[in-house]
Amino acid sequence: MPIVPRNLTALALAMLLAPAAAATQHLVRPGSDVELLDERLKPGDEIILMPGEHRPATLESVQGTAERPIIIRGLDPANPSTIEASTYGLRLRHPRHVRISDVIIIGATIHGIFLEGDAERPGEEAAGQEAPGEEAPAASSPSAGNVFINRVTILDTGPKGLRHAVHARHLRNLRIEECRIVGWAGSAIELVACEDVAIRNCDFAGKDEFVQITGVRARAGSDRVGIERCRFLDPGEQAVCLGGQSEFDEFRTPPTEGTKPASICEAARVQVKRCTFINGRCALAFVHAERCTVRNCTIARPRHAVVSIRREQEDPRFAPTANCNFGSNLIVWAPGDLTVLTHLAGDATTEGITLEDNLWWTPELEAEKEELGPFPGAAAFPQVTDVDPKLDEELKPTADEAKMYGADAP
Repeated sequence: MPIVPRNLTALALAMLLAPAAAATQHLVRPGSDVELLDERLKPGDEIILMPGEHRPATLESVQGTAERPIIIRGLDPANPSTIEASTYGLRLRHPRHVRISDVIIIGATIHGIFLEGDAERPGEEAAGQEAPGEEAPAASSPSAGNVFINRVTILDTGPKGLRHAVHARHLRNLRIEECRIVGWAGSAIELVACEDVAIRNCDFAGKDEFVQITGVRARAGSDRVGIERCRFLDPGEQAVCLGGQSEFDEFRTPPTEGTKPASICEAARVQVKRCTFINGRCALAFVHAERCTVRNCTIARPRHAVVSIRREQEDPRFAPTANCNFGSNLIVWAPGDLTVLTHLAGDATTEGITLEDNLWWTPELEAEKEELGPFPGAAAFPQVTDVDPKLDEELKPTADEAKMYGADAP
């Protein structure tokens, strides 16, 4: 049996028992330059913004671990610190295992929070980063993901153009919870080639002086996105858009000349559940979407259409909307609100959406039926059109026959 030198044994034992490098709390005073911390950040560190008004920041090296995420937060959740944005509020390139909470971002002219990862390149393989979903994600760049945004308020982004309050590109495992977004130009949340995303318990409210094209949009092959228990008030052109019109280089794996016809979708497996939509021109849009679901949502007084189904990509490699479901929803509007029930564009049809049991109500539906056109899909069940839900001030149905529909159904 070989003899191990005593000093080598002691060294190995010391290395085994040594704690990980101690995390540092970086206290940032208002007006200080957060970017000076960039290269000093290590897993477990916290950037703590003291109460007051802070400068915007671009950070390149925010790389935590699952056990030791890097945290960016305000000191006092009851009195969130403010970032006075210029072009951006916070811009994080290639973030991994990062948490952002308890801050207010005001006045970004481009994006309030911009999270940028890497697109896949031929020959690259994933390095073991997995996120919850229906199945394991396909191989792609693992450098960016596992970002959690919680209790963040983003105000006045834009006011015109494709300016997004939150813009996430090529990320996996993104969580946005209990956030409030008021006044934006492009999207309140724009997801480009993102996978395994959860947006929960967030409030979105439009403002008159801002364009507000979309509340939440998932496109460029975004997959496994959940939007749950969110409230959209005056969300603009469309509250939620499942898909879009993306450029090839925005996809995680760009299409090639050999890509089969009708094999690319803009959004897959997006689930919209228990959300409330109030006003806006259209509640939901399906644009080259596949296997998406809208269930138990309350849609109140859209001003043009309930649902839009569009084919915006002329390239034959893009598939039309297919295998989507719309069920247990409560749709209420006043006479004269709607132009059509379903807006169709670019030779789109309603065939790709299956209508489950839904409740549609307006006091003069029978008189409007012919003008409003077809429901947004093929009906697998009869649609309920003769029950007044008698909504209360919180848009909850008080009629017993209506209580199984909408965001507050049991």
